Order: sequence, then structure tokens, then C-alpha cells
Amino acid sequence: ETYWQRIYKQSYIAYLREYCKKKLDRKIEKGYNIYVSPYAIDTYQKQKYDEVYTECRVYEILTNEWGVMYDKIVYWRRR
Repeated sequence: ETYWQRIYKQSYIAYLREYCKKKLDRKIEKGYNIYVSPYAIDTYQKQKYDEVYTECRVYEILTNEWGVMYDKIVYWRRR
């Protein structure tokens, strides 16, 4: 991996995290509750918003609900 490839990769990851943060903020502003795994909470605190957004999107695609189910507790979008 060259120097320029590393710079490009770092720039893309920074852009992706900013993009995902905006998406998560919009969901929260619209009144959605976002429930995620302990891993995603940890990555959110480390400002790795792309990981959190991906987890929410995968769950939404699989279940057609926003949020994530853990420990037999189902969280759903506020109506």
C-alpha cells in the first residue's frame, strides 16, 4: 500500500463516518429510537458512525423495522 493509497483510504473513511453520522442524526430528529448492540454503542462512542449505521441498516433490511433486537427485547420505531 502506497502513501497516497493510505491517504485516500483515510479520507474516504472520514467522509463515510460523517455521512453516516448525518443519517443517524436525521433518524433521531424524526423521532426514531436507535437501539444497537453493546459493540455498536462502543463504536459510536469512538465516533465510528459507519459501524453503527451499518448495523441499523442491516437489521432494518432484514426485519423492515428500525432498531435492533437483543436479549429477547424488541425495540421498534416510535409511531
